[in-house]
Amino acid sequence: IMGVYSLVMGMSTWRALENDIKLRGVAQVQMLGLFGRRLIEQVETGEELTVQLREADVSDDVMERTKSVLTVPHDYLKSLEEFPSRTGVVDSGIVEAVITITEGRKKSIIASMSGESIGFRGDQTDGVVDAGAGDVSVDVQMVKGSMTIGGRNTPIVQFISSINDANGKEIGEAMLMLSGEGVLKAKNRLRTATMAGTAVAIAV
Repeated sequence: IMGVYSLVMGMSTWRALENDIKLRGVAQVQMLGLFGRRLIEQVETGEELTVQLREADVSDDVMERTKSVLTVPHDYLKSLEEFPSRTGVVDSGIVEAVITITEGRKKSIIASMSGESIGFRGDQTDGVVDAGAGDVSVDVQMVKGSMTIGGRNTPIVQFISSINDANGKEIGEAMLMLSGEGVLKAKNRLRTATMAGTAVAIAV
């Protein structure tokens, strides 16, 4: 009885941990998408203003200063590397964050945590999460895979959310990659504690 009970509890807890990383990723990539929409609007406004200034034949000095104010730096999200998670003090699980802008069929990076998109391959999973009141389907693509980080093969979950304008047209994408290493550590601790507790209970 104790063995079966421990197995059921362990599996339930593991599913809860997996669902937790899904909920965290969905919430974070949606927030990243809102931030990305503002960046894209800023880029488009800057381009329109540059054209108008060029037509008005303003001086090169004014043009350069305007560009410097309105141009979105490519490494806008690079400040994430300043977080404690990048120094090993706290594991936030964020591996990469990218915002792209859609220009025709081409997608260009306008902001990235690492400065460039990281190559990653995995298998797409269903976009269903347990929000507490039952399963909910979310408009976020989830891709499970793994990649080498610091010489170790680390499980990764990638979350991709479309960025739409006020008319619902897709103008870009927000992409977030979370490490599953923290969940694996929790799973190992859970397994150890479960096995120890079960052994003591059976011995008693």
